[in-house]
Amino acid sequence: MSSQQNKPGEVSREIGPITPIEPGPSKPSCAQVAQAQNEHLSGLCSKKVNILSCRCSGCDTDDRFPVITSPSDAPLLNTAFDGSGGFLTSGTDLHWEVGLGSPAAPGTSWIPAFVFHNPAWVVSPFNNANWISYYIDSAQGSDNKDAYFRYRFNLGSNVDPATFSVAMDFYADNRVWEIYVNGVAQSTQPNGAGVLPQFPTQDQTQYQTTGFKAGSQVHINLDNHWQRCENQIIVHVMSGPGFLGFLAQNAVEVKPDETGCDCKCDCKPVKFPDLKPCITVKWGDSPCDCMETDDVEVLCITVCNCYSNVTFGDLTIGQILVTDMAGHPVPTLPDGTPSVQVIPSGPICFGDIGPCKDKDHPTCVSREVVLYTRGAIGKNYRLSFNAICFSVCHEFQSEQCFTMKLCQD
Repeated sequence: MSSQQNKPGEVSREIGPITPIEPGPSKPSCAQVAQAQNEHLSGLCSKKVNILSCRCSGCDTDDRFPVITSPSDAPLLNTAFDGSGGFLTSGTDLHWEVGLGSPAAPGTSWIPAFVFHNPAWVVSPFNNANWISYYIDSAQGSDNKDAYFRYRFNLGSNVDPATFSVAMDFYADNRVWEIYVNGVAQSTQPNGAGVLPQFPTQDQTQYQTTGFKAGSQVHINLDNHWQRCENQIIVHVMSGPGFLGFLAQNAVEVKPDETGCDCKCDCKPVKFPDLKPCITVKWGDSPCDCMETDDVEVLCITVCNCYSNVTFGDLTIGQILVTDMAGHPVPTLPDGTPSVQVIPSGPICFGDIGPCKDKDHPTCVSREVVLYTRGAIGKNYRLSFNAICFSVCHEFQSEQCFTMKLCQD
C-alpha cells in the first residue's frame, strides 16, 4: 500500500483487507421450539403426583347418581357394595332401590333396598356384593309380592354408549323374571334369548322356580340401549311364599391400577371408528398438597396418543369450564369474576401428537393452566374439557370432564 504525506494534525493509518462478518446463531425453527417446550413441560409434569378423578359424565345429575367411566367402576353396580371393595351386612343399599308394581308399570314408591340375607339363600359367592330385599329382616315375610329393583347411574363422558357392556350375575328369590335397560325388556333382545322368559305368565309354577341356590343365577351381558347421561337397570323379581331377595354382581374383572384417568396404556393399532386421545390432569408437588378455597395451583393437562398407526393432528381443547357437580355456574365475587376459574379457559393448542413408540410409552404433549380460587365454597367441582378437536383423516370431537375437590381453608 502506498504511503501518503499527512497533512498537519492528521494521524497516519493503514487499512488492511476487509474481513466478512460471520453470521450469528440461526434462530430455531417452530418445530424445534415446540419440541423443546414439550420436553420441558413433560419434565415438569412428570413430577406431579396427584391425579384428578375423571368420574364425571358432564350431566346435571352427577351429584345424585354414580358415574361409570371404566372397568374399575364395575363394583359400583353390585348390590350392597360398601364403596371400599367389600359389602354391607345391614342397613340400606347405597344406590339400589326397590318398589312394587307390575310389568306395565315396573316399580312404584321407590325406597332404598334393605341389606338382608336369609339363611335359605346361597351365601354370596362374591367378596363385594351381598343380598338386598324389600324387607328389613326375617321378621317380615312376603305374601307373594313381585318386586322391582332399580339402579340408576350416569355414563362417563369418555364412554361410548354404543360399545358399553356389563356382564351381570343375578340371584333372586324366587327368580329373575325380566330385566329392563332404560325401559327396554331384555327378553326381547338377542342378549336375553334363552336366558329370560319371552312371554311372562305369573303362575304358581313359575313362582316356584328357584334362583337363590348355588349355580342357579342368571348370567347376562347387558350390551344395548345405553345412552348418554342417566341410565337405569330395573330387575323384576318374582316372589313366592316366604321371603324376597336379590343379589347382583358385575362380573367384569378389574385391574387394581385401572382408573381410566391415568394414561397407562398399551401401544396398539387403532380399530376404527373408536378413536380418542387419553387425557390426564395432574397437580401438586407432594401428596400433602391440597387445593384450597383461596389458592393458586398449576394444573398439568397431558394428552397422549396410545395408537401406533395414527397421528392426532392439530389437537385443540376449545374450552375449559368450571361448574358445580350439577353443571351450574360457580358463585361470583362482588366484582363479577368467578370464585373458581381456570386461566386460560381456552382454546389450548397441543399441535400434532404422533403415534406411540412402544408398550407403556404413549406419545404425550403437556400444557399448563392455572386454577385460581378466591372466596370459593369448599366442595367438589366439575372441570369440563369441551370441544376436544383433532383430525385423523377425518375431523373428530369429544369431551371429557374431571372432578376437583377444594379443601376449605
